[in-house]
Amino acid sequence: MNILLVDDEPHYLMLLGDFLRNQGWTVLTAENGEEALDKLREHKYDIVISDIYMPILNGIGLQKSMKQLPGSGQIPFIFVSAYADSSTRAPLDLSDNVKYLSKSVSPAKLKEWIQYLTKPSQERGKHPGEESISRTEKRTLSREPRIPRRR
Repeated sequence: MNILLVDDEPHYLMLLGDFLRNQGWTVLTAENGEEALDKLREHKYDIVISDIYMPILNGIGLQKSMKQLPGSGQIPFIFVSAYADSSTRAPLDLSDNVKYLSKSVSPAKLKEWIQYLTKPSQERGKHPGEESISRTEKRTLSREPRIPRRR
């Protein structure tokens, strides 16, 4: 699997890049959205993982620009950010192939999302954030905390 990792924090690129490489995946990095677009023109990727707030071209601009780039419009995309407030998440164009995760997400959960998003949509089961029923324990296991809905 080929992954494009985009972030302006060198330490995060190094740590996450090492984790992903240890999974046996090929990882190329870019420090901003403009550099990422150049790499997308040069290579084929299975998924893009990008920070939201970066100089030159941010993650939102990168995702929008990818839609115009031949062969890149359908590449799964994960936004990662240390910010989880509504003003950060509101402008994101989330869909079946686009996900938002906090930078504090566990490496195991990130791996689950990468594996989920890179499967053809018809082969996907429940996404990693949904609840599942344990057949052995006959109880509901919550994989992510749920925010109660207001009535």
